Amino acid sequence: MKKLFLSVLLVVMGVGVATAQRVHYDWDVWNSRGGYLNIGYVNQKLGANFVWKDAGFAQSDWGVSITNGRTFFLHKRPIADMVKIGLDWSWVDFNIAKYDVGALNYIIPSEGLGVVPSVNALQAELGMQFGPSATINPIDDLKISAYFRVSPSYSMVYLPDNEQFCGSYATFVNLGAAFAWKLMSVGVEYRRAKCSYKEIGEQNYLSTYGDVDFKTKGTRVYLSFRF
Repeated sequence: MKKLFLSVLLVVMGVGVATAQRVHYDWDVWNSRGGYLNIGYVNQKLGANFVWKDAGFAQSDWGVSITNGRTFFLHKRPIADMVKIGLDWSWVDFNIAKYDVGALNYIIPSEGLGVVPSVNALQAELGMQFGPSATINPIDDLKISAYFRVSPSYSMVYLPDNEQFCGSYATFVNLGAAFAWKLMSVGVEYRRAKCSYKEIGEQNYLSTYGDVDFKTKGTRVYLSFRF
């Protein structure tokens, strides 16, 4: 009888320890590292509606991005013990890129074909990101996530050669994926938007070419710190 009692007690204790370990494991994997700080390299293009075909897309020389936010999971227990659906909120999304824009062909219906002079340009955005995400935990601390986010932002272009500032609201669409292991993560993100810039100041460089709608598209490859 004593042996049976001791056997049952050991089984109960073993189940309790295993449950405690599983709860601790779930906390470490899912809940203790929902925040993220992404530092990325930006490779993007900037184009306008007055240009002639693909000649109007300028390639960035360099670019840097910083994104800080958190994933809020919608359910406590993972689906099939390995998948969670969440909502991402990045309260800071900063992006800057530098262009050396060579002479470009352009066409305006009322004026015909012309040339945009060579200029340097800096483009920057500051905004937020919102959107759904799905995260899978296939083994140990490895997490693979995919997300779609909408980024309401203020976008600005500065032309240092002409001392011209242009700015306006822009809605970016972001699609990305990331691989995380404990505190570290690497990811890639595609983003694009269309923006009608308004010139700020007395220098009206862009207005020379009529109403200009700029398109931005490109990728960000980033290193992320999870916390």
